[in-house]
Amino acid sequence: MDRPAASDWTLPLSRRAMTILVTILAAMGAVSTSIYVPSLPDLAPALNTDPALVQVTMTAFLMGFAIMQLVYGPLSDVKGRRLALLIGLSVFVVGNLICATASSIEQLILGRVVQALGACVGPVVSRAVVRDAFGIAGAATVMASVAAGISLAPAIGPTLGGILHTAFGWQANFALLTLLGTGLLYTIWRYLPETNQQKGVHVFNLGVMRSSYRALLGNRVFMTYNLAISLGFAAMFAYITGSPFLFIQHFHLSPAEFGLLTMFNAVGFMSGSLIARRKAEVWSNIRLAQLGTMISVLGGGWLLAQAVTEILTVPGVISGIFTFLLGLGILIPAAFAGSIAAAPHLAGAGSGLVGFCQMGASAVLSYLVAHVNRADQVPLMTIIAVAALISLFAALALGREEAPVPVPKSGA
Repeated sequence: MDRPAASDWTLPLSRRAMTILVTILAAMGAVSTSIYVPSLPDLAPALNTDPALVQVTMTAFLMGFAIMQLVYGPLSDVKGRRLALLIGLSVFVVGNLICATASSIEQLILGRVVQALGACVGPVVSRAVVRDAFGIAGAATVMASVAAGISLAPAIGPTLGGILHTAFGWQANFALLTLLGTGLLYTIWRYLPETNQQKGVHVFNLGVMRSSYRALLGNRVFMTYNLAISLGFAAMFAYITGSPFLFIQHFHLSPAEFGLLTMFNAVGFMSGSLIARRKAEVWSNIRLAQLGTMISVLGGGWLLAQAVTEILTVPGVISGIFTFLLGLGILIPAAFAGSIAAAPHLAGAGSGLVGFCQMGASAVLSYLVAHVNRADQVPLMTIIAVAALISLFAALALGREEAPVPVPKSGA
């Protein structure tokens, strides 16, 4: 379906309002992940628990988010986008209420899991809504705006979270997310009709899903791209998990000051994405992925060198993570495009599997960071540097040219 003409637009929301809505939905995961990060060091004494368990709240969120990557897409195909969004947002609100009223670390971990099970609906289903509402031609323009919003979320989240924490305490972050979820729930219920005109045509078939995932797991090009993306993404979350303790406890910054520093992270990632966008027409996905991973290795190596030689400084860490995220911004769009191009007949399943692996790997590295010695920064920087290096090896293993991958037989 082509982009609907102005006279064909029948949705209650205007095009601009719809673009804003899907952008907020797509950014739900990033904001939910990052907004409470400045509060992590203070949660241990507030809940009378160990800092390692506080960091497990990040791991729990990522695991819940990873699992639901594989659920909401097929659910929205079969039962519709509107129902999937209403279910997910209701769960999201409940999860945030549990977090905001938690009086123990166990309750907070439970709340973070429930929050993740709901938050995942935003980024997964919003992409499908864009395709339904704007058509093939219009979707590309809208997704560019959505991508910009997602890139800003990791900076806006910690900045806003640090201010709220300083002014009102850590519970304020989850109270704000509760209001956000409630507002989105009302907006979807009141103004968004079903956009999936093929609802009910698809059948939720576990056999077909199993066959699709088996084909993807056996696709060397797809899985190599997937490995590069997942480890680069996981290294970023290792940093996100460990950085508040580094800046707030080691460098003695306030939560608000730490939140403001995360803006450099967003600038680095957005700069890399801009480079990838400009070079995409003349460079292959493989070449861009290799460039991105090389730059990330330089950033990870610089962070590790500072930790080993005990010369860590705030500017040094910021410059290292800026370089790492510059490379990651180049890698992710190129590797994602390359992975889907390797199996275009399984684009939906491929997108879900990439998302699952990204979040699953992030949960593993986040858990490792939660159990290292926070007084010694070498383990954290080693995790980041090694993950970046393996991501580089994966990109180099792709070779030089894009190779078409044959469509597997229907009986595979």
